Amino acid sequence: QFDQYAKLVTAAYEAAPAHDPKAEASFAVMKASVLKFFGMIASKVKVEFVDGDPCATAEQMKDEVKRTKVLKIMKDHSDHPVFSPEENWKFRAVHDWFTHIISGQPFTLKGELAAYNTHIKMFPPAAWPALFTEIVGQVCYNTVKNAFPPQKVCILSGFDYQHIGRVDGMLVQNKELKTQVPVV
Repeated sequence: QFDQYAKLVTAAYEAAPAHDPKAEASFAVMKASVLKFFGMIASKVKVEFVDGDPCATAEQMKDEVKRTKVLKIMKDHSDHPVFSPEENWKFRAVHDWFTHIISGQPFTLKGELAAYNTHIKMFPPAAWPALFTEIVGQVCYNTVKNAFPPQKVCILSGFDYQHIGRVDGMLVQNKELKTQVPVV
């Protein structure tokens, strides 16, 4: 059901500007929350930033953290229009800790969409557009294009940030998105 949704999000991500100043406020709210949550994680485990992807699966990551008390976070693909590399890595740590380790979501499209739903319960609503771009936008792009996208500071309009899968002007019928026909 989410293949079509992933394609729509990917198209929006590709069409969006690399850095839209109107999106900066949402990213600033997200960043403040990330720094707070990162401090919580760093008080529980050691966080190491490493080259390359340290774990193939979320289950492997969870097992390694449980065994070693070290959370390894990939440093690759860290060029970001408003986050420093370190801030980007801290967001990845927050994401991995709360969604893959605590909530047990897998590294799949469905797992990452569920991960996003975990984040919107943690972050203020003003951060949701940035979170949507960072999580849903990037994972959909990666799923459809099989490549890590260029990181952007933008707001992907037309998507419901609170109810994943909902798209303006469309409705879900038989697990497929259909263009909504206006009633006259």
